[in-house]
Amino acid sequence: MRTDDSYDARVAQTLAEMGIPASYGVDRNMPSYAEAKDLVSVGMDIYGRDRQLTPHAAGRWTELQAAAHQDGIALLLVSAFRSLEYQRQIFERKIRAGESLERILKVNAPPGYSEHHTGR
Repeated sequence: MRTDDSYDARVAQTLAEMGIPASYGVDRNMPSYAEAKDLVSVGMDIYGRDRQLTPHAAGRWTELQAAAHQDGIALLLVSAFRSLEYQRQIFERKIRAGESLERILKVNAPPGYSEHHTGR
């Protein structure tokens, strides 16, 4: 996904500050993802935090919830849009908890490379 130069610069700076090589995503053939700009609230996640999706994804989520509800199933939202900064905070929280950067990168995409940035 194409991103703008200022966003690319933010990603590069964030990765540098976190000690992640600038070539990390490219070396692993990971696509970069720009942050969605048009987001709408879709309610709370399982942790009580307001979650946001793009309008199209929000509409589809609402339809999916309604269909599941008709079948007696309650769908729970676990995660949605994440900003570049929020993705970084996930890494920082895990590092404070004693996880190594290498281990975190096995389960979390670095800032700029998380599909959560798309709001879809």
